Amino acid sequence: IQNMHQVLINIYVAIFYELKALTLAYQLQLNGYDMDKNVITRIETNKRYVTDVELKALSEIFHVSYDYLIDGKEDEI
Repeated sequence: IQNMHQVLINIYVAIFYELKALTLAYQLQLNGYDMDKNVITRIETNKRYVTDVELKALSEIFHVSYDYLIDGKEDEI
């Protein structure tokens, strides 16, 4: 029973990440960027680098600066 419980948890986690990638891809496409779920998944799993255009798109979607995406720090003014 415990093994079955772990299998169900793994399935739920996989579905969550799939929906998250689909939602992000949808938002990016609404903003005119050609990034699909597979691109996002490959970036998240470190199988692909993020291009400068994609970095711009992500900063717009999440309303953060480039520096925040790269370093985790906001620009100081």
